[in-house]
Amino acid sequence: MKKVSVMVPAYNAEKFLAEALDSILTQDYENLQVVVADDASTDSTASILRDYSHRFPEKIVAIYNARNLGITKNCNLALSRCDGDYIALFAGDDIMLPGKIKRQVDYMEHHAGLAFSYHAVEVFQSETGERLSITDQGRSARISTAADVITHMGIPGPMSIMLRRSSLPEGMFNEGLSYVSDWLLQFEMALRGGIGFMEGAWCRYRKYGTNNGKDLSSYENEFLAALDYISAQYPEFDRVCELGRSRYFIGRSFREQLSKDKRRFILQAYQLNSKKIYLVLWAATFLPFSARGFEVVKHLYKKIR
Repeated sequence: MKKVSVMVPAYNAEKFLAEALDSILTQDYENLQVVVADDASTDSTASILRDYSHRFPEKIVAIYNARNLGITKNCNLALSRCDGDYIALFAGDDIMLPGKIKRQVDYMEHHAGLAFSYHAVEVFQSETGERLSITDQGRSARISTAADVITHMGIPGPMSIMLRRSSLPEGMFNEGLSYVSDWLLQFEMALRGGIGFMEGAWCRYRKYGTNNGKDLSSYENEFLAALDYISAQYPEFDRVCELGRSRYFIGRSFREQLSKDKRRFILQAYQLNSKKIYLVLWAATFLPFSARGFEVVKHLYKKIR
């Protein structure tokens, strides 16, 4: 039986860590290692982790950072302690559904050429438990190559990823990036093998308070910086990076409030990728019912992109 390590970075996760760990430890897969790295939490996360590590010493590898390292360095620290044949990426506030580990190991074993696989994720409202959405948007939106990682801006639901440890790049997560290092890791792993999609939703992603409240300006700047890095390091992907930038500018236009700003970013996208739908989006910003009209065209764009 292949060994599976589950990487669990945690920071101020006292409300959710026990549920996350229980969902991992009750998986029907015996050869399991759970590496939890507490990034100097200021709540009782460390105490909860200490309790679990005492109760499950044969399963849990507990790391207690003396100072806060930030998400990327903390993930690298946890990843460096994972010694399984496969590594499942996770977080201290998500939920793993029954059968996920065994099912995904079987999938990877039957698809020997894959660097990693992923699956759909159920997004739910933490306060109510209500299911909000499923990340799988159909076959046309699925990711199977390094180029797809760029043009789709990464795997939807990265906590669904199970990777071969042998597919990890030497530097693991790029510590020059604070927000999109996981996205760059996906790209670099995909260079070492294919990407597979496993049917079904096998994790629940918790939506609450600030866990979706990234500093978007920093995130966006890093995304563009990561594309510049890929263009420089892997020039054969330069055109694909242009398509990624185009996708970014369209996304940015959706977040702008003023029509003139929407138009500016749509035109930047069109200059990189002359898709007719971009002209339709641009024209929609001039409609008298602009806000509503733009939302309708935006919805159509997401259906046909």
